[in-house]
Amino acid sequence: MLVTHSLVLAIFCFLVVSIFIARRKAGGKTSALLLIVFLISIALTLANFLLVTSGAVVQIPALAFLGNTVGLCAAPSLYLYARSLAERNFQLAPSMGLHFLPVLLILAVVLWAYTLRTADEQLKILNDPTYPTLVNTPVLPLLIFGYVFIYLAAAWLVLSRHKVAFRSQYASDGPSELSWLRISVIGASCIWIGSALHQVIVTIWPLVWLDQLLTAALAISAVLFGSYFLFNSLRQAEHASLPVDLETGRGEKYGEHRLSDSELNAFADSIEDYLENSSAHLQPTISLDALADALPMTARDLSQTINRHFGQTFIEFINQRRIANAIDRLGNEPDTSVTTIMFDSGFSSKSSFYAAFKSSAGVTPGDYRKAVQGKP
Repeated sequence: MLVTHSLVLAIFCFLVVSIFIARRKAGGKTSALLLIVFLISIALTLANFLLVTSGAVVQIPALAFLGNTVGLCAAPSLYLYARSLAERNFQLAPSMGLHFLPVLLILAVVLWAYTLRTADEQLKILNDPTYPTLVNTPVLPLLIFGYVFIYLAAAWLVLSRHKVAFRSQYASDGPSELSWLRISVIGASCIWIGSALHQVIVTIWPLVWLDQLLTAALAISAVLFGSYFLFNSLRQAEHASLPVDLETGRGEKYGEHRLSDSELNAFADSIEDYLENSSAHLQPTISLDALADALPMTARDLSQTINRHFGQTFIEFINQRRIANAIDRLGNEPDTSVTTIMFDSGFSSKSSFYAAFKSSAGVTPGDYRKAVQGKP
C-alpha cells in the first residue's frame, strides 16, 4: 500500500510540475520543452510500474507495456536536456528526432507482438515467460537496457565536459554548475542497473517474496530520485543557465598564442591591479569573458595567464581571492554573520563556501572566527 501511494504521489507531482513549467516556460523554451518530455516520460514509466505492482494489469492487460515503452523517451530527452543547459548556442534540430527513433521501433514491436493481440493472449504472455512472442525474447530487454545506458553515458559525458569547461570559464556555484544533474544521472543509472538486476534475479530465483521486495526497493528508489530531480529542476528553472564552450579546458596547448614570460608578468600585474581596485571577483557570477572584456585582454590570454603564471584554474584563482576577503572580514567584523560574509564574498551556496574555505584555511569559517577571537 505504501508503494502504491508513493507511486501515485510521484506521478501526480511529475505531471503538475510539467504543467507548471509549460505555463511558465522557465529556464528557456528549449530546456523547458525537453524537461517536460522527460518528466512526462518518467510519469508514464511510473504509471506502468504502478499498474504492475498494484495488480491492476490483470484487469487491463493491454496497457502492460505501453507506459514503460513510451517512457523510454526519458533517456534521449535527458541527454538533450543536459546539452541544452551545458552547451552554448544549443538549438533543437529536426535531425535530433532520430534519437527517439528506437523508441518508435520498440513501440511497433510491442504493439504488434502484444498490444494488438486478444486479451486472453495478453494474459498468457504476462503469466508465461516462455510464451512464443517477441515481447518474451531476451533480445528485446537487452536492446532496451542498452539503449537507455547509451544515453545515460552520453549525458554523463556532456556534463563531465561541462564541469571542466565551466570551471575554466566561470567562478560561480549553485544550480548553474549542474552538479545536481550529474547526481541525477548517477541516480538514474543506479535505478536502471537495479531494474536490470531485478529481471535477472527473479528469472534465476522466481520467488514471489523476493520479487515483491526488489519491486518495492525499486519503487521507493524511483520516488526518492524523482523528488530530488523535481526539486532541483525547478530550482534550475528559476536560475539563468550558464552554458559553456565544451571544447574549452580540454588541454589547450596555446601553440602560436603561447605568451612569453614578460607578457605573462605584465598581464598578471594588470589582473591583480584590476581586482584590487574593482573587487570584481566578489560578483557571484563573474565569468572569464566578462573579466577579460573589463581588463581588457582576450579570454585566451586571461586564461593562459591564470593557468601558467598563477598555476590555477579560473575558479581556483577567483575563489582564492574570495576566501581571502572572507578571512579578513571574519577576523575584523565579529558581529557580521558568516552567511552574510559568504554572500558578500561571492559565494551562493554554503557547501561551496565551506569546501573552499576549509581547503584554503584548513578549518571551517566558524572555527576560524573562534580561533581569531581566542575562544575555545
